[in-house]
Formats: sequence, C-alpha cells, structure tokens
Amino acid sequence: MALGGKILALTHAHLRTQVRPGMSTGQLDGIAEEFIRSHEGATPAFKGLYGFPGAICISVNEEIVHGIPTPKRVLADGDIVKLDVGVQYQGMFTDAAITVPVGTIDATTQRLVDVTERALDAGIAEAIPGNYVGDIGHAVQVVVERAGFSVCASWWGMAWVTCRMRIRRCPTTASRDAARACRRVLPSPLNRW
Repeated sequence: MALGGKILALTHAHLRTQVRPGMSTGQLDGIAEEFIRSHEGATPAFKGLYGFPGAICISVNEEIVHGIPTPKRVLADGDIVKLDVGVQYQGMFTDAAITVPVGTIDATTQRLVDVTERALDAGIAEAIPGNYVGDIGHAVQVVVERAGFSVCASWWGMAWVTCRMRIRRCPTTASRDAARACRRVLPSPLNRW
C-alpha cells in the first residue's frame, strides 16, 4: 500500500505542474492516466469503476467532488480544481484529493484553500488509535466553521477498508457527542506511513 501511495503522491506532484488556464479537464485526465500507467503495474483505480469514464475525478470551483473529466470543460485563470486520484497497485488501492489553483486566484479563494488545508491537518491529528472516526469530522468542522465557512453535511468521506474496495462511510461533520457514536480508529501497520 505504501508503494501505491507513493505513486499517488507523485501523480499529485506531477499534476500540480501541469494545471494551467486554457487546458480542459479531459486533457488533465489524460496526463494523469499516462503518468500513473508509467509506473509498472499501476493503473488508475477509478477508470471503469461503476462505469466511471475517467482516470481521475476532476471538480472545478463549486463542484464538491467526483467531477467527470471532459474536453468540453476548460480551466480558466482564477479557478480552483480538485484532483481526486486513485491508484491500484499490487492489489491495493490508494485514494486522495488535492486542490490546485489555476493561474492566479483571488484572496477569498486562497483563504478557502488555506482553511481547508488547516481543517485537513486537524482531522489527521484526530486519526489516532482510540479516537472515534467521528472525532475526525468534528475537528474538521470546528476549523471550517470558526473561519466562517461551512461543511457539506450531506457528503461523507470514505475509508478504504480492503483491497476489494469495500467502502466505510466516515462523517465529515459531527458534534462531539455524535462523534462518540462512530467507530473507533484502530491501530494498523498501514497507519505508519
């Protein structure tokens, strides 16, 4: 799993250098697929999954997640693009998303990007053995709301549980009491990356 995660991180880094105004999300998808497949044995995990046509999910601006890449969607200066990448490697799946500015973004959009990164860090800090999965969502929500933004309460995060892609839903919001009703975070050798 660690090697698949490394390929995923390298894909994110490569895509960061490729995003520019005037390119389509379809072009970016092709770049991602080519890069992932350039690593022997690695394939885009999303391609064909439930009929999904792209190698990665690309969401622009207000789109929350799972945008379908297309030659018709052209990125403009000032956009932000979410790049949700999944890599299948040696029977394991890794999945992560990043947000990348397209050209120059305004101060409000930069603040949004900064706050979401702080929220991610707060959530990661709560992902320790003995805590509850809901503690992660609670930490994210607190950071986001203190900054004057809101979370999409109807959307759930995902945790890959096995190489067969069983998905466990993880709340993105939770009061401290509700957080305690969720599953506990368990120790795992896979957590040591």
